[in-house]
Amino acid sequence: MSNARVYLGKSAQKSSHNSEKLLKRAEAVASGLTVPSGVKFASFAHEGKTYALSVRLIVDVELLTSRVPAIVLREGQPAAKIAKARGAAQS
Repeated sequence: MSNARVYLGKSAQKSSHNSEKLLKRAEAVASGLTVPSGVKFASFAHEGKTYALSVRLIVDVELLTSRVPAIVLREGQPAAKIAKARGAAQS
C-alpha cells in the first residue's frame, strides 16, 4: 500500500484521454519516492521511549511543456552550499 496521495492538476487532467491511467502511473512513481522498498516505518528514541515514524506524501501532477530530467528530486543541501553553487554559476 502506498503512503502517497496523488492529485492531478488541471493541465494534467486536460492533457490525457484517460485520467485514471495517468493517475495510476503517477501513483506508481510516487510510491517509489516515499520510502525504499520493504521499509514500512523507521524507529527512533527520545527520552527513553521508542517511536515509529511513517511517511505520507501528497503529490500534485502537472503537465510539463518543456524537457526536464526524469527525476529532479535530490538530496538536501545546506543553504550555504546552494548559495556558493549559485554564485559560481553566475561568475
